[in-house]
Amino acid sequence: MNRKKLVATVVLLTIAFFGLSAEGKKLKAPKKGEVVVVGKCYSESSIDQKFFDRYFRTISFRGPNTMVAGYQSAVAKKSRDNLSPFGDTFYQYAKVRGDGKILIEGYTVFLRQNSWAHFYLPVNVDLTIPEGAKYVYLGTIKYTFSNEYFEIDDISRADDFDEEAATLKKKFGDKAELVRVAISESNYP
Repeated sequence: MNRKKLVATVVLLTIAFFGLSAEGKKLKAPKKGEVVVVGKCYSESSIDQKFFDRYFRTISFRGPNTMVAGYQSAVAKKSRDNLSPFGDTFYQYAKVRGDGKILIEGYTVFLRQNSWAHFYLPVNVDLTIPEGAKYVYLGTIKYTFSNEYFEIDDISRADDFDEEAATLKKKFGDKAELVRVAISESNYP
């Protein structure tokens, strides 16, 4: 009986240690010529998880629906490096163009983390990056869907800057300063 308790204790401590160490892990600072775009996309419209559970298998432990930078964006590599759970704050490394701007075309949400089961969230904005800024704030973008096919009824942006600035320091260290940037509609085709 004592051996079972010992094994259970070791397993629980291991899980707690790795869970806590991942939570408190600092992220890398952006390289020269790039910034970290901080934001959040979410929807109050419900996504029928039970429906998708029947058809899609979750392929990792990051949560049921994940988000990645849009593939046409001038922001990210054409990869899934920037995955984060849909609705959580994301930290997206982005190269700044020669004109001092970053295009955020949109984001893709992968249902049950399957690449062939996804929907697109348009953003279509240019961020004007001030000289010396390393961490820039996009905002919290809320999408309202009209039906189960993810047709968008409304898009609104909220300002949760103070909350995100505090979280940023936990993720990147005390020297990380979040900056508000000028956001304009992009002329991207």
